[in-house]
Order: sequence, then C-alpha cells, then structure tokens
Amino acid sequence: MSSNRSELVDGWLLASDLGPSGPQMQMDQLDGLHIVAERNADPCPDEILGHWHYMLAGHRLHAVQNEHAFITQAVRAGWSWDRVAAAIGLPDAAAAQARREFLAAEMIRCHPSHDDRPWRPTTPE
Repeated sequence: MSSNRSELVDGWLLASDLGPSGPQMQMDQLDGLHIVAERNADPCPDEILGHWHYMLAGHRLHAVQNEHAFITQAVRAGWSWDRVAAAIGLPDAAAAQARREFLAAEMIRCHPSHDDRPWRPTTPE
C-alpha cells in the first residue's frame, strides 16, 4: 500500500465484510470507502467521515487543477473549442469555454488558502 494511505481508513476497510483480500484494499481509498459504505448497513464512524471529507477536498482540487490544465494545453496545442468540448463530454465550444472559466474559479474556491474548512479535521457537533 502506498505511504499516502490513511492507516485509520485502511483499518476500517480491512474490518469490512469484504475482508483483507477484498478489492477495497487494492484500489484508491476513496473508491474503497464508497464500496464499503454502500454495502454497510451501519453508518460510517465520525473519524472515517473526517478522513473521507479531507480526501475529497484533496481529490477535488487535484481534479479541478488537472482539468483546467488539460483544457489550457489543448487550446495552446491548437485544438478547436469544439474538439475540446468533445474531449471532455460537453455539447459545444461555448460550454467548454464556460467550463474553463468555472474551473478557474473553482481552483480558487477549493484552495486551502481561500477556505481552509474542508482541509481541517472535523470535530463532532
């Protein structure tokens, strides 16, 4: 397992009904959390939810930054906006341009320097 995996989350995944050799241990922890949580009748413990929200914040920022960079690079490489739209599953050039603007704003919104709440551990209410 990679060193950036949460030991707490791995412990919860291992204790699931899928067991230690289940697929949840070979995949990204977010995917494992989703699979195990959907199969469990019991709610996730608070400490697992705390790690889950933190992982989501990091993955969200990573995805937003990468999608924005992809669009920017495709345009720099001479792709038409229609081709960019097709590549990212949007209906037309205007939608692709709007998506890049949205992603630029989302990079600011998601960054911990703008709002650190998603990056802080949660505390029970």
